[in-house]
Amino acid sequence: FADWSLLAREQLRRQYLTVVDLAATLAADAGMPDLAVDILESGIRHDPYDESRYLQLADLHDGAGHAAAARVLRERAAHVYEGLH
Repeated sequence: FADWSLLAREQLRRQYLTVVDLAATLAADAGMPDLAVDILESGIRHDPYDESRYLQLADLHDGAGHAAAARVLRERAAHVYEGLH
């Protein structure tokens, strides 16, 4: 990839993640937690260093009664946070 494209690719990545966050919130608010989970997982794949998506995903798993999965996600969020600070 050419250096000139770095800024454009980063801008597109950020725009995508903004849409991911909005779509996940809308899906969760509309009572579609499975869709919200899929959307957040996509966001995590594209930006594994944002602990907020792990926490949102953990909340969805808690709501679905998946306490073990929620705990793992909260641990990942803590590791991400510690790695960045």
